[in-house]
Amino acid sequence: MAAQFFTNSNKTQYNSNDIHRFIALTKEYPITVRFIELQPFDDHQVWHTGKFFGAHKIVELLRKAYPDMQPVHGNEHHYESYTIPHYKGLFTLIPAYTRNFCNSCNKIRLTHDGTIRSCLYENEGVPLLPLLRAHESHEALVEQFHAAILTKPIDGKHAAGSTVRTSMSEIGG
Repeated sequence: MAAQFFTNSNKTQYNSNDIHRFIALTKEYPITVRFIELQPFDDHQVWHTGKFFGAHKIVELLRKAYPDMQPVHGNEHHYESYTIPHYKGLFTLIPAYTRNFCNSCNKIRLTHDGTIRSCLYENEGVPLLPLLRAHESHEALVEQFHAAILTKPIDGKHAAGSTVRTSMSEIGG
């Protein structure tokens, strides 16, 4: 079960009134409810404006309502999980934009147009398709991947600055 929370242009929070109903499900059922922060996939760039109900706001809201909630297993870079005493299930918060785990990221992506991107926030990337079309050697392809890895920023989110793509979904974000 997952829900995304964000605000519209009038700053009304969508779905935020449903949080407690989702948490109530974990009282009776051994399920995990996942709250997913708005992901940067929208063409309207809501995520870039900060006008969304971020993971830290969800935690703040939940701590007020459930002060005895306890952290459980999870990966600090990807998600936080909590349980409430005497509840059968748990809930997880998955921050999509407000967390920063760039310094531990080891991913690269090959896009649909044959570009190697070493970072979700990278705008250019390293072209691979021309080498493939030219039937270049294995070594030449490996060299392109090395070039992409060497351009990987330490903190891509901040390295991108104000340049923003239409949607992260363009690169398989």
